[in-house]
Amino acid sequence: MKGSKKTILIVDDDPLVAGLYKGKLESAGYNVEIATDGQMGISKIHEVLPDAVLLDLMLPAISGVDVLRQIRAEKAFKELPVVVFSNAFATVLVDDAMSAGATRVLNKAESSPLQVLVCVKELISPGTTPPAAGQGKPSKQAPGGAASLFARPPRPSSAAAAPAAVVQNPQPRGPAAPVRPAAAPPPPPTAASIAPAKTTASPSQPDLGAKSQSSAAVVDPKLRTEFFTDGPVRIGALRKQVGNLSKESTEEGRREVLQTLFRQISELTTSAGRVRLSTVSLICSTLGSFLTELELKPSNLNASTLRTIAQTVDFLAVLFDKKGGELAGEEKQPCALVVDDESISRRAVVFALAKAKVSCVDLSDPIVALEKAKATKFDLIYLDVDMPVINGFELCSRIRADMQNKTTPVVFITGLSDFESRAKSTLSGGNDLIAKPFMFVELAVKSLTYITKGRLAVSAASNRKS
Repeated sequence: MKGSKKTILIVDDDPLVAGLYKGKLESAGYNVEIATDGQMGISKIHEVLPDAVLLDLMLPAISGVDVLRQIRAEKAFKELPVVVFSNAFATVLVDDAMSAGATRVLNKAESSPLQVLVCVKELISPGTTPPAAGQGKPSKQAPGGAASLFARPPRPSSAAAAPAAVVQNPQPRGPAAPVRPAAAPPPPPTAASIAPAKTTASPSQPDLGAKSQSSAAVVDPKLRTEFFTDGPVRIGALRKQVGNLSKESTEEGRREVLQTLFRQISELTTSAGRVRLSTVSLICSTLGSFLTELELKPSNLNASTLRTIAQTVDFLAVLFDKKGGELAGEEKQPCALVVDDESISRRAVVFALAKAKVSCVDLSDPIVALEKAKATKFDLIYLDVDMPVINGFELCSRIRADMQNKTTPVVFITGLSDFESRAKSTLSGGNDLIAKPFMFVELAVKSLTYITKGRLAVSAASNRKS
């Protein structure tokens, strides 16, 4: 028979994350068990009959979604509260997790141990505070406490924003029990139904154009010092795996290297979030989503995607050198100019940038785009190479001739068949290339990298003048 304390099971292969959450939950009076992979998680659920589960979606061997599907197929666990961790760009995984029966979804990079504690408390003991260590029954929480952060949101049709850093099913589940009555869970919303308008920053997706509320929190200087001291070792390990990835010729071998890269990036994401380095955490989180999609479909690994991975790791090394980077213009949402005469390709770029919370001016006519670039300062410019009247290279040269966007990063969009030859040639004042058809998350990674580079350059110039 279970004791009076509630038991929480954490299923996560990242020992740092699991340890942080375990410490916070135990200090609040919960029993905590840890499983380091999906298969162990399933076994632990049957063994300890937890009152709630914290489940990472990206696990080795058996994914978090598969764990969910297996336990929801059993009558005893149909109503077990399961909080899953994803990241800002893994919308497909979020959809799958909600369909499989996730109770709530938290953005791993942005969820502090305190937020996780509040979420767990609300799920297994609604309206109460977690039990103090050594106490059995939880006490009632005063009105207006932390539980209000996780109040039931309006229906998807409502314009109201969802609670900070959390996506949840429309009906909260009841308290967990070892054996629960068989009852169909309420239909979960999809990630699309809960996504905000393109111009609004999603609470579960960090916004490059806004400061995180947690950024003002006091961070132990020793933790930051340790983080940056470990930087060269972390970057060296990442670069080694990128090199291995470029040499690997088999699909299975590439998948193994991608899994290793993802684990390293996931640990870095968590560590950066722990010391409130939101820029590093955001770029790592986005890169992690990119690696996950490549692992699911290694055939998408090509010269363009390899270049993006390598460049992002190199930029992380720059951020380590600059102690996380001191960005100028953080309060201003980034804006990009997208020029492509093909409407489908142009809309794809705009969609990918919206996922990264970058607003866009998209134009099909390069002549009109040139005039717009003379009148407006952009954070980033995407140019299709093959356009009528003025091709992308010529348009870039003309844009560079004007002071307004003389230093704005320019990325050319070209066909994969032309990518390698063009990558070796002059970029006519441009900074980079990306091959069509591109992955949305690849473009998001590249965009965040170049926008952050640009803002670092502005900060450095401002500091020199002062």
